[in-house]
Amino acid sequence: MLGKKLLTLFCIAGVALCGACGLIFREPPPPPPPMQLFAGMRTVRVEVGNKTRTRHLDPVALQEAIIRELNSSRKRTPLRAVAAGNADCVLTLQVEDEREAQLNSQLFRAERESDIAWWEYYADFSEQLTSRGGRVLWTQEPWTACHGESAEAMKKKRVAGDWNNAEFRQAFFSQRYYSDLASQFVQNLLSK
Repeated sequence: MLGKKLLTLFCIAGVALCGACGLIFREPPPPPPPMQLFAGMRTVRVEVGNKTRTRHLDPVALQEAIIRELNSSRKRTPLRAVAAGNADCVLTLQVEDEREAQLNSQLFRAERESDIAWWEYYADFSEQLTSRGGRVLWTQEPWTACHGESAEAMKKKRVAGDWNNAEFRQAFFSQRYYSDLASQFVQNLLSK
């Protein structure tokens, strides 16, 4: 008799934990509705250009980062991004203008006599989505992205770095920068 009571209690506890409350075995939520902007489209070709004179931002690195970001967002959208070939639509991102600045400040002078240099980079982008036939489906007003880095030189030594130095630009425009910019771009795009 005690065995039957324990078995009944065990079964009631199992049903309560696993089925009745619905916390453990819950159906997955329905997939999000398709984005209106990309309705009926499965593939998008990503093109990135830089028509500025300075050409600090590498369009190939940004294109690769956007494609990676779009393809990793497949849970939110069925789109598959490609770099070349036929696609249902073409997403064009163009760097319209680039500006850079170096700011020096004498912060923490009383404590350590250090100089801090801050480099800032601004890029103005335009975006457009066109169908395979060339019809413009969407255009984004130009927007600006900013990126900044700081470096410190102790005891009034000059801070290394120069915009004309390829090694400096390579360190400034790291892979992380392109990934962050692509993430921001894709987040904005998928919210349309």
